[in-house]
Amino acid sequence: MSANDLLIAFNDAYGLCFAVPKDRLHHFLKSIRQDITLWVEEARNCRSGPLLNLPPLDEAAAKAGGDTIRQQFLRQWSITFCPRCGLRRFNGHIKTDAIPSVSELCRGCDLDPYDMIKPLSDAPADKKYRKNLAYYITPREEHWPRYDAAADKFIHPSLGDVPEGYLSMPSMLDLTKDEAKSLSIVKIYVDSSVHQGKAGGSGTPNYRKNSCVRGEFPKEAISPCTPRAKAAFRWLCENNTTYDFWHKRHERWLSTRQPGESPSFRTTDLLLNNPGIEVAFRPWLYPLASYGDSDIKPRLQALDRCAGNALPSIKDSFLRKMCCRIRDYSADFLLQCLLYDIQSAKAFMAILYRAEELKCPPENVAIGNSSFDVFWHNQSRYLADRCRVLGLPNIFLTIAPLEWKFPLHSPLFARFKKAKRLADVQGHMTFHFYHCLVALLADIFHDVEWFTEVHDYTIRIEFQSRGTLHIHLCGWVKFAPGGLHRYEGNSLKGPKSAFVNLLEELFQSSIDVQCGDDLGEAVLNYVTGYNAKASDSLSWKSKEWASDLNNSKWLQCYRLLCKRAPLVPELVLDFSSKPMMIHTFSAAPLYAPLPHYVLQVDGVWLRLPHIWFGYLMESWCGYPQP
Repeated sequence: MSANDLLIAFNDAYGLCFAVPKDRLHHFLKSIRQDITLWVEEARNCRSGPLLNLPPLDEAAAKAGGDTIRQQFLRQWSITFCPRCGLRRFNGHIKTDAIPSVSELCRGCDLDPYDMIKPLSDAPADKKYRKNLAYYITPREEHWPRYDAAADKFIHPSLGDVPEGYLSMPSMLDLTKDEAKSLSIVKIYVDSSVHQGKAGGSGTPNYRKNSCVRGEFPKEAISPCTPRAKAAFRWLCENNTTYDFWHKRHERWLSTRQPGESPSFRTTDLLLNNPGIEVAFRPWLYPLASYGDSDIKPRLQALDRCAGNALPSIKDSFLRKMCCRIRDYSADFLLQCLLYDIQSAKAFMAILYRAEELKCPPENVAIGNSSFDVFWHNQSRYLADRCRVLGLPNIFLTIAPLEWKFPLHSPLFARFKKAKRLADVQGHMTFHFYHCLVALLADIFHDVEWFTEVHDYTIRIEFQSRGTLHIHLCGWVKFAPGGLHRYEGNSLKGPKSAFVNLLEELFQSSIDVQCGDDLGEAVLNYVTGYNAKASDSLSWKSKEWASDLNNSKWLQCYRLLCKRAPLVPELVLDFSSKPMMIHTFSAAPLYAPLPHYVLQVDGVWLRLPHIWFGYLMESWCGYPQP
């Protein structure tokens, strides 16, 4: 493509004519060419393991962009990547004055996993530091060992010299499905069902997690099925301390097993007392102990790489794996269910212990967690409070994406869409829908062509019956001149207004827009949505958390785990910790003091609700406690 063609295409896409100084033309055209080619080059680096067959990359489809800035954002700019470690981020920006770079270096890429298995005291002086990024691993293809058939062993440059032709040797990721499964020390099960919408149709199938995960040991000793699998087994036992620990534990259980003894784990042990179990379950995805998710804090503390008061997160650890170049993590439903339940169980138990420490109901501690009904009840209160200040909202908007039509990011999704396998990338599609809808709505609501002033708006994230994400928005705005007929409409039932056509053409989704000052019924429906979310959410029972039984905390935790039945989009969005409510205003619940339950602190008598109020103010507002 010539420089002239590039500039013409750029001007057509932007709907503008750019005059570029001669001395800057080269750099300007270079940025245009990089915008077209960088993501395609990065997409070539995607890999898959034994359980996922990655479709071939269609480079022409991967280069597909849009005719406008917003369409180009959806197709190319919405996701960025680090060219060094390959970490994908769903954080692209819309720019009208320049081409945004899709290549964004990490402020500090994660450390080498072969360094992360060594104590910090053994590291060189210039590498002795602790920071948030030093807790986690971003998987790269070069981290996996390769099989030297002549020596019948797996090798890696970080562990010794390697022969010529090392890069042409098969990786541990190239194991067959049977070879990989023969290395598993733990079996994981979960009840699930497939959902494709109320009437089937074109919806992409989604798995629903219908039970708490269950696990068990194999009833026979680990016996790799091929020489290559045996070499992988030896390498894991020698270089992965977590895998070796689980193998020895399994061997010990086999040798002491009583007749009729069940191989299954107790659920409380499975989720709370078995750190690193994911390594035993999917060893080919966790080649080193430093890859572990559920054992992250005790493992790092043992290596002096984590302070006692640090809070490394299972969610953040696994999210990096979901957003790396190795696509198996984002497509492995059983692995996601296991880590989801482990993280949820630990979070619920932490809430119960914190509530006991503060001498308050657990719903007060879980007030910011969208999994609980108290969160949604508070959201309706925030809306009522905003209505007192600004009056009733005058615009309501619903966008329900159709995943088979929605403009997907071409480099990441084109190969799966062409192969009709979008079900394999439901997690990444959910992140893409979330970011694009929120970012583009913010851009549209700041467009003076449609709104002369936007006081506030709030977005509620929900999931359709087939699991696909959709949003509801209510706002307080001043419309641009031209009348409300430019805005109101429905893409299915009609009429179709100019605003509805804009959104439908942009998102290829079902759109419903209601406008005006007489929207009492719409407000009622919106508030009813909060109540529906609350009724579907988890709730604490006072009899349970106030019980004196030693195991009452686990019983309540287990009840909550069994009640949850998320589909894949909801499950993976939980790993990202994205908010389910987005406000352009700030709000926080405040608790009035009660005339009883007093406590003497430093000679001053304080009511306990005062103490809890101070905790809230310090946590969310930055104010010191009284």
